Amino acid sequence: MAREVRGKPPAVGQRAGVLCANGLGMVEDLFTLPAFRKRGIATAIIARAITHVRQQGAEQILIGAHATEPPKRLYAALGFAPVCVTREYITHIDHVAGLGSLRHSG
Repeated sequence: MAREVRGKPPAVGQRAGVLCANGLGMVEDLFTLPAFRKRGIATAIIARAITHVRQQGAEQILIGAHATEPPKRLYAALGFAPVCVTREYITHIDHVAGLGSLRHSG
């Protein structure tokens, strides 16, 4: 594991390897601090995550990346290929339709 820098790790892989109920392995929630990129840290975390989900029975592994972010080049180098483009949606908590006011009072 890499040493901490000013009390923080150079990379975080909180749920890096997860086996879903449908048997699909997922690699997600991975971030490397800019000063520590291009050193193989993310590659090592991803390799460990892949090993972890394969040991649990995953035959296919999904890794998510925003279309405009650089990690997709790393993922392609590791053998991952794009399969779809997804959309993300956001709303302000007070505007969730049909749920009334969800603001915490107290």
